[in-house]
Amino acid sequence: MITTKFFIKTAIVSLLVFLSVCWAGAFNHGYGVHVTEALVFLAFTWYWCWKHQTVGKSTAMTVLAIILGRFVLELGVRITDFNGSVGSLGISLICLMGILAGAVCYKFENIYIRLAYIYFIIILAFVGGDCWDYYVIKILQPDEGYVYRGLLFRQ
Repeated sequence: MITTKFFIKTAIVSLLVFLSVCWAGAFNHGYGVHVTEALVFLAFTWYWCWKHQTVGKSTAMTVLAIILGRFVLELGVRITDFNGSVGSLGISLICLMGILAGAVCYKFENIYIRLAYIYFIIILAFVGGDCWDYYVIKILQPDEGYVYRGLLFRQ
């Protein structure tokens, strides 16, 4: 059974990790944000589960606390103005996949499974971020032409 003190500590550390890497979006809104957050949270989840692998600390509850700490600041914005925050939802989803991949890497000792999940997250961050940006632009401007990666598209 995971203690409440450890759960809150994990959520706060996860929030601090998020605050330390969220500034990457200010410099480059593109691949850098997706890859940085996904890999940082993959490594953090893996390390945090490994560091606190004593008896009585559930991996699922630890991962839940990490997810809570990552999304606690976004929750208010997502609830009040979901349409305005759809553009950054792709980063959050890819980061969530990174957290889950970190937990899987911790659970399985096989190096090939770990490498497969790490490669999956890197590919998802590159391809998924690009596809999400394209999808959001198409939703936000369906009737008029839109600029995507420097190219003008018309319907």
